[in-house]
Amino acid sequence: MIRARKQLQRRSSAFFAQGTRAEAFDDFKRAVFYNGLQGFCGFHAGMDWRTMVPRPYVKYFPALVQQDKVPMVVHFIDGKKDAVFILARDAKDCGQVPTQPTDEPKRAASSSIMGKIFPPGMTRRPLRDLVLARSGDKGGNANIGFWVRDESAYAWLQGYLTSQRVKELLGDDWDAKYQIERCEFVNLQAVHFVIKGILQDGAAGYKYPPIKCSYNRRDVLLFANAIGVPKDSLHLLYELHPAFAAFPTFPINLAFKQTDQDIFDFIARTTTGGVPGVPPFDAQHGLDLEVRGRVIGVYDKGGAMILEAEQTLVDANTGVEYTKMASTAFGIGQGGYGGPRGPTKSAVSIPATTPDAVHVYHTTETTALLYRLCGDYNPMHADEEFGKRAGFQGSILHGLGTWNIAAQGLLREMGGSDPRRFKSFGARFKSVVYPGDTLVTRMWRVGNEGNFDLILFETVVKEDGRVALSNGFAKILQRDAKL
Repeated sequence: MIRARKQLQRRSSAFFAQGTRAEAFDDFKRAVFYNGLQGFCGFHAGMDWRTMVPRPYVKYFPALVQQDKVPMVVHFIDGKKDAVFILARDAKDCGQVPTQPTDEPKRAASSSIMGKIFPPGMTRRPLRDLVLARSGDKGGNANIGFWVRDESAYAWLQGYLTSQRVKELLGDDWDAKYQIERCEFVNLQAVHFVIKGILQDGAAGYKYPPIKCSYNRRDVLLFANAIGVPKDSLHLLYELHPAFAAFPTFPINLAFKQTDQDIFDFIARTTTGGVPGVPPFDAQHGLDLEVRGRVIGVYDKGGAMILEAEQTLVDANTGVEYTKMASTAFGIGQGGYGGPRGPTKSAVSIPATTPDAVHVYHTTETTALLYRLCGDYNPMHADEEFGKRAGFQGSILHGLGTWNIAAQGLLREMGGSDPRRFKSFGARFKSVVYPGDTLVTRMWRVGNEGNFDLILFETVVKEDGRVALSNGFAKILQRDAKL
């Protein structure tokens, strides 16, 4: 593969070449040199051929590999023992790490040891001359290890560095809700501590920097078209309609779009209204908006880590909050670090009865291409090869595209397409959707909460029955309730 750098074309040409065989570059080198001399008047080439010597390169893509395909082996440095093969555990078997016994020193530290290491008398030396340390983190826990340069100082380290001493050294950072585990590695002359929970609060409650965002009526109209709002809901599609309003989930994309009015490089930069107690979302005028995010909690589920976060759309000038958007990120293989398990959420049980309403939406080959204009320009939703490299059949529909199409269908069937009746909505992404798939959203009324109907739903792909959205729930203001 040869690529010319167009910006340098007038002055010179620079080429980047890749090949599967190193020998092919000899032919390429000769072709460039001799064809240039014979075919271009005034041709000049640098004579340092080292720039044309092929060098190996590595291409890699992140991927998940089954644990049993990656055997773990422990080799002993002294060579006196055979290597030990350790079978990988199934992620389902990875649970909460039990509290380990704390190993406290049996005698206090003695400063007389120092005389054997340093010259007699008071001396000032860097701490590293006596003790080395390392630290790390695993989820909400901190790991701290200390070891000595001189084995004669180990007895002092053992006696001095107690769990109580670590609490004192932490000062105001220590809290009684944390737990300390202490253990000694005598053969390494080391003392190790695990402080459970000390980093957990650093995540929970963390506030992300505010994201400036803006929108105009064109953005509102584009979003409504992208999620398939039909023409009979003209109040969501026509800015001069007397009841013109933004679709309630419109703010979900503002954190992607931000203040941009043009397409941006996704990789390089990688509302409700009319409901009592919720301010109306003004679809007619642009506001000075910010998306403010914070971490709710980070939880250890054994085989995985869960991060719950919340984003709030706020008027930066008045502080008025328009909507809250909660999300849950699932980190496969990141659990098992001893952090809090967090609250247990029961799965939504879909009724076995006939749905109260069904919404069918036929996506097209251009659905994702239209939806990405709302602000999410990830090439995975436009480039077939990019999608294949990520392990899919090709480009895929945005997860939030499916999510918003389901929201549009639910409000239409259960709320008369009236955005003022839309209180809350949520679902879990279950499977990818490809442009051209038919989305079927089935809905059940399962009760009420005050003047709101409680609704469960799921979205499936008609062609093969796979579930695209599960654990779906919504609250819709009842038809006869006062707006």
